[in-house]
Parts: sequence; structure tokens; C-alpha cells
Amino acid sequence: MQALINGASGFVGGHLSRVLVEAGWQVSARRPAMDCAAAAKPFPYEGRVVFHLSALAHRSARARDCGLWLRINRDIAVREYAQAAANGGVGFVFVSSAKVFGEASATPLPEDAPHAPQSIYAQSKHLAECALRDAYGKRGMPLAIVRPPLVYGAGVKAGFRALLGAVRRWPALPLGGAMAPRSMVSAHNLCSFLQQLALRLEGCAAWHVTDGEALSVRELVARLALAMERRILLPRMPKACLLGAAALAGQTRRVGALFEPFLLDDCAARRTLGWQPPQSVAEGLAETVRWHRTMRRQ
Repeated sequence: MQALINGASGFVGGHLSRVLVEAGWQVSARRPAMDCAAAAKPFPYEGRVVFHLSALAHRSARARDCGLWLRINRDIAVREYAQAAANGGVGFVFVSSAKVFGEASATPLPEDAPHAPQSIYAQSKHLAECALRDAYGKRGMPLAIVRPPLVYGAGVKAGFRALLGAVRRWPALPLGGAMAPRSMVSAHNLCSFLQQLALRLEGCAAWHVTDGEALSVRELVARLALAMERRILLPRMPKACLLGAAALAGQTRRVGALFEPFLLDDCAARRTLGWQPPQSVAEGLAETVRWHRTMRRQ
């Protein structure tokens, strides 16, 4: 099999490159032009599955521009799909986000659950999914939309990386009340699923993938501390107090999500594809902690 990875230099892209190469794939990497008006360099798509991971994911000064989110997360994905379909591509795997459903759900969400995006990022992913489905209707090249929840592993960024640092530095964190279960998936498990999915691309379908074990933030912190061989206290602090402190830092939504359940139903992936996560949560967290320790030494 041949693969083209858009965004191979990113966190998940790096893991996917390794997983595919180890499985015997011929892998090419590409960084799509961020300006949709710019002519992309010609590339032989024939016979290749395109994995589209390239996206604007984290807030920055420039990311306040809603138009920028749409140009990068929606328009470039649609352009790449159209180019692949017109030049012999055999399938397109678009990595979206579970955030298209919102920030909380105590009931495991199936693939056809209604969307309720609450951030610019989630809205851009939702609109990208809609535009890609329209493009599939015109072009017909197989399209798979994959919506992972929180992804962790070696090289993780943003909130999870900050949490690793907090567990390492602080003897106590006021997260004892954060007991709502939340779905997660390790980068290794996600990429294992992407590889298996790409072997059976047909039609247009959405997929969910998780580790199969949901953890609360309290449990996650405790397990990270165990992997770091550290003792940590997790006192209960009223949620209102934490939200008040978060508001001062402009982090109300992020901190509030720590106390909300968010569950995905990935039965279709396991039942239809026969996929099982090759890495346990304990193994995934241990791998992440080893990487974090290595980064500290450099």
C-alpha cells in the first residue's frame, strides 16, 4: 500500500508515519500550501491513500481570525480531496475531532449524533466534514472521517503536555472532584486504527476510536503520578472556585470541561473492522511519561 500523509511532521502525523512504515507501507509526506490560492506542488496521487492531518489546532494570536480557521481546516482539506480524486487517489482519510459534538456527553456518542461545536476549532472541523461529504457526492472517491477524542502519547502538546508538567512539579492539584469519565485514545492506538481503516475504504463513513477505557481527570492524574513514581495529593476544591480562578486567566471553558463527562461510542470500529487497541492505557501513559522525562533532560 502507498500513503500520502498531509501533516506528517505533526504530533499524530509522526506516529502515523512510523506505524505505516512498520506495517510495510510506502509513505510519502507532504505539507499542503496554507494559502488555498497558491498552486500546490504537483504530486502523483495515483494508487495512494491520503491521510489528511494538517490543521490549525491551538489558539494563537493569528487564530482569532475565523476566516483563517476555515481556510486551513476546511478549504485545504477539500482542495486536497479534490486533487487526489482527480489524479488517481484511492481514498481519503480525514482526521476530524470529537469536539464537533460539543464539550460534554454522559452517554456514549455514536457516529450519527447531532453536532454542536462550541469553539472556532470545532466549528471549522464540523464545516470541513460537511464540505468533504459534498465533495464525495461529486467525486465519489472513498472518504473516511475519523473523530478521535483527547489524543495523548510521545510528543503530545497543549493541555495534556501542561498536565504532565503540573503532575511533575506540584505535590498537590485541586482536582479531586474531577470524577467524570472522559474518552481518550493514545496516538499509537489511533494510528493503528487509521492503518487498518485505510485497508477497507469504501463509500463515505464516519468513525470513532478510543482506548476502550474512559478515565476521569482525577484518575488520569493519579495514573500519571504513578508512572512518574511520584506521590500527589488530589484535594477536592469547589468547582465554582476553580472556575472563578480560571476566568481570570481566560480558561473557563477548558477548566470547566475537566469536570464534565465526554464519552464516545466506538463499537462500529470494533465490530465492523474487527479492530482492537494494541496498546493499553497503562502502556500509553507510561510511554508518554518516558518521553516527557527525555524531553526534560534535553
